[in-house]
Amino acid sequence: MLERLRSAAHDTHLLVVGYELSSDTGLRILGAGASCLALGEPDVDVLAAVHQTARGERFFAARDGRRVERRYPKGAKQLTGREQEVLALLVRGATYEQVGHALDLSVRTVEKHAASIRRKLGVRRNRELVGMSQPLREATCR
Repeated sequence: MLERLRSAAHDTHLLVVGYELSSDTGLRILGAGASCLALGEPDVDVLAAVHQTARGERFFAARDGRRVERRYPKGAKQLTGREQEVLALLVRGATYEQVGHALDLSVRTVEKHAASIRRKLGVRRNRELVGMSQPLREATCR
């Protein structure tokens, strides 16, 4: 359902509020392009979620106090067009095989692009990319 909402209005920013959100559910919601938090979160987390979501960033706060924020880092090295295509699929939680199939690339090529993306964005694991907001195309193309 989140996928349909996002595709219908690309610039729509969604914040899902749920009860007892697990980390897996929260990461799936992030990967679908929405922010989420559990009912009963402190006011400061609710406000942070609303503000970050309005800026196009992603936010997840679980009942156990775990907080995950995903935003495209300012000052990050520019991604190539192909890296942006790969990143667009990785932020939704796609596997290397799924990315390769979608972009007609070998798994090894996807691995190389993912390593370059992680290095440029300063993250260690692909899981840290899930739900990350996308860079503006104008900011990365010169």
